[in-house]
Amino acid sequence: GTAGGLVATVVTESVQGLLIVVMSLLLIPFGLYRLGGFSGLHATVTDPSMFALTGKVELGFWWIIAGSVSMLIGIVAQPHIMEVCSAGKTEFEGRVGFTYGNFVKRVCSIGWALTGVVMVGMVAKGFVSPAEMSAGREAAFGTAIRALLPPGLTGLMFAAILAAQMSTLSAFMVAGSALLSRNIYKKHVRPDADDAHVLKVARTAGLLIVLIGVTFAFKVAGVADALMWFWTLSAFTGLFMWFGVLWRRTNATGAWASFAVMFAIWLVVGEPGQALSQHIAAGAYKTATPTALQSLALEVKPISRVLLRISRPTDKGAQIKDVLVLVTHKPSTMFGISTDSAGSEGVRVANVKPTGAAAAAGIKAGDVVLKYAMLPYPGVYADKSLLHYRLAAFLPAGVIALILGSLLGAPHPKDKLDKFYALLRTPVGREEDLARQGVDVVYAGASKGHPWELEHGRAVSVIGFVVALVFALAFVGLLWLVGRIGA
Repeated sequence: GTAGGLVATVVTESVQGLLIVVMSLLLIPFGLYRLGGFSGLHATVTDPSMFALTGKVELGFWWIIAGSVSMLIGIVAQPHIMEVCSAGKTEFEGRVGFTYGNFVKRVCSIGWALTGVVMVGMVAKGFVSPAEMSAGREAAFGTAIRALLPPGLTGLMFAAILAAQMSTLSAFMVAGSALLSRNIYKKHVRPDADDAHVLKVARTAGLLIVLIGVTFAFKVAGVADALMWFWTLSAFTGLFMWFGVLWRRTNATGAWASFAVMFAIWLVVGEPGQALSQHIAAGAYKTATPTALQSLALEVKPISRVLLRISRPTDKGAQIKDVLVLVTHKPSTMFGISTDSAGSEGVRVANVKPTGAAAAAGIKAGDVVLKYAMLPYPGVYADKSLLHYRLAAFLPAGVIALILGSLLGAPHPKDKLDKFYALLRTPVGREEDLARQGVDVVYAGASKGHPWELEHGRAVSVIGFVVALVFALAFVGLLWLVGRIGA
């Protein structure tokens, strides 16, 4: 990507994309063979929730709805989307290629989901020891590669994983470096910079973007946590981009107002607020006693957070850690735990209710609760299971701020708006229509319009949406069907 730019990105994405699809499905036959096929898988994994379309925490119904809305809003603001769509030879190829190329990725997702269930069966049958999964579910895919594949295919799988990272990094690096070098550096820092100098700046910016991305990957807790960040932050800019297309009155004042309001709300209810609350709570710890914990359980309200400092016995001695317990409803017991003794150094946990808040936080029988503290309001919707609450907190406020800001700010000149919307309405291949409307035509004749778009533009959009929706529902049905094979 640094050397070849967009052309190199297109080539690597094409080759590596095929490799990713094949390798995403390669683990499944090896795992099913070890378990005795789909029937053996169902006989081993008896928990029905493992084959459900929704998850217990992430990928719950409301999590899926909120994530879909956030992604629909934010996808137009992701800079690499423009380069991906414009990589087609024609506008029609760009639309079809982007839409159905993403559907190909959903085949990979089905393979990943099935691989996860296979790994649950492998652990249940003793083919993989629980110690190998001590790092949690984030280590499941790597453990599956090591446990299921022969050495040669193991190396090929790691090559595919690197290919996935390379293709994604390349696309983001090219887009991000272009924004930094041309939209910021050349426009505001050195307007007189020549192309050679801007290219050097772009390559340097690309490397910095990669370093930031790698640092984030090591710091974030897991995939679902990363999605929460991406969906939230991209929605801040995606909202005013959608309004800019759909409402002529949208202007920079409204855009900045909506961004500022949504960003401020996220700082309070999201991850930054959570970090602040944990810091405050850690300085206000109280000594844990059975009576104090029971009183605390009676006082907490739905969607509250309790910070517990626990001591966990290990082979290397006691491990002290802080555990954040999210209480989403009024608990009938002490967050789903019961205690059997209290000493000078805390309260020992005797039993943990599997569906309780404490179990979801990772507390186990044998842990000793040393201290406790209630978290204040900041960060109240930072947990992954509360994505829909977070969206409801900042999105309506952002819409209102955008509308009010746009109405109060000066509108864009009418001639510029007319040219902008003429570009949106006019399909590629009818550049003469743009010229008649006073729009400066760039690269006229470089791309031919597809006959369907030229003659039936609205029908192509409506029918194309319906067909894509059918494909999306078909993938949901396919996932459900895969979960029922051998049941």
